Amino acid sequence: MRACPSCGSEQRQEFDVWDPDFLRKRFLDDGSTMEFEEALRVYTCGRCSMCYIGGNYDPNIITPKDLPLDRADFRDVFKDTSPASVGIRNEIALSVYRLVASRFPDVRLLDYGSTYIASYLRWATYYPRTTAVAYDVHIEPADVDGIAFRNSVDDLRELVPFAGVICNQVIEHCFDPRQELANIYELLAPGGVAYFAVPLVDYRKLGKYKESRYLGSPAEDIFNPTHINYYSPHLFAKALREAGFLITPVQLD
Repeated sequence: MRACPSCGSEQRQEFDVWDPDFLRKRFLDDGSTMEFEEALRVYTCGRCSMCYIGGNYDPNIITPKDLPLDRADFRDVFKDTSPASVGIRNEIALSVYRLVASRFPDVRLLDYGSTYIASYLRWATYYPRTTAVAYDVHIEPADVDGIAFRNSVDDLRELVPFAGVICNQVIEHCFDPRQELANIYELLAPGGVAYFAVPLVDYRKLGKYKESRYLGSPAEDIFNPTHINYYSPHLFAKALREAGFLITPVQLD
């Protein structure tokens, strides 16, 4: 049985059960063909109140591995992407770049698990002194359009240090998020900047979220079967501090 991903406690209370019919429908709605034979159980930790999916379910294991990469991948992904959404992705990376460019003679940027097509870093190859690396466990290693794609943290260790790391909408999917945060801290250069984004949950409204799911109200349904960690703002800040990060408020323009 999976322990709490926040504090490691095995004290838990069952909060909800997602039966296979719900899981299949939710994934079909998301355009996925993944299948489920068993229910998933959602727990709240008896020590720190973290909400998480228990058992041995790891969405990274049941997703196909070693997806090949080539220039067609970029074209296929971006052909239906709006300029606005690409602009938002680029703005995240550009903001990190601006924070570190003056501190490092050579800027090495890492997209940690965010997307196998590295949409956050495609612009980086046009800047002098800038190297772009993308990490995702589901891809095969490749060098495409000036971006180094890697699927192993050991491979990333050969490329350290990274002046900036972008980890956008990743940690909520990870079976061992504390290890992933430790990996990122290890890869980051002293004085470097890491950007994190995760869906944050108001634990006071967990009952309302659960009720909305059963009523079929997707706007109020925060639960997603690929999200196995549901952090509150307090618990995610705590996880970052425990990994060694200094949390500094900044304005990203």
